[in-house]
Amino acid sequence: SGRGSYLFRPLKLSEVLILNSNENLLDAILSKENLNAAWKHVRANKGAAGIDGITVDDFVQHFKAIGDEIIEAIRQGHYQPLPVR
Repeated sequence: SGRGSYLFRPLKLSEVLILNSNENLLDAILSKENLNAAWKHVRANKGAAGIDGITVDDFVQHFKAIGDEIIEAIRQGHYQPLPVR
């Protein structure tokens, strides 16, 4: 798409300052609210399956099964995402 077409809009400096003063950035990124918002964007865009072959339709079940494990791996610094295709 064109210029300014972001999956998520960039944060304003004031929002970043509020975010940093109120909570850890990683906590904000991994919050249920943020993950749900990200999911809604992917679903609305009818995103294609990733390199792992998981389709948008299959994602919910997959995330229910291992989502907590992935989030914990991210928090611990151990998560290794698959390459982009």
